[in-house]
Amino acid sequence: GQIAVFARAGQVITVRRGADEVFQEARRRWDALPPEFMPQDASTVLHTLMDCTVDGYLQLVETIEDRVLAIEGSVLDRSLSHEQVGILFKLRRELILFLRVVTPSCHMAQRMLDTGAPFVPAEVRPYFRDVADHLDRVKDAVGSLWEVVTSVFEVSNLVEQQRQNAITRQLAAWGAIIAVPTAIAGIYGMN
Repeated sequence: GQIAVFARAGQVITVRRGADEVFQEARRRWDALPPEFMPQDASTVLHTLMDCTVDGYLQLVETIEDRVLAIEGSVLDRSLSHEQVGILFKLRRELILFLRVVTPSCHMAQRMLDTGAPFVPAEVRPYFRDVADHLDRVKDAVGSLWEVVTSVFEVSNLVEQQRQNAITRQLAAWGAIIAVPTAIAGIYGMN
């Protein structure tokens, strides 16, 4: 889904397409709070929305990691199937798109932490540290996943080349074995 958040002193306006889970999780968090701790200003509402969104990112990264590791485990046993190659390319594309979302979010969270916004009180700014740290972890995990996907392709190619070399050696050996009787039959067959 997509979420656009417009915030100013005393107001937070969200425009979303999908992303219902983020708002449901934020509502669950707010409902679990005692009334005196309910968000009183726009900055705490913004923090909760950002925190719920980033927590969803962490779950998504774990799901992608599981898919990549499942394919990675099968690479050494057999070469990648056409379906697995398609999955890996789709994952690479998803990782690129994901990085396009996470990178600006990292900058925004860091800015909220460092300078804040006019409506973010100084005592609320440290709460954005958690969001910024999670975004950094997500960004690092996406970079690591990119490297793993690339290495899976490289290992798959190396394994396939080794298999082809072994087959070529076997064919060459059989060719040498068959060449001797063929040469003898050719020499004596002419007489």
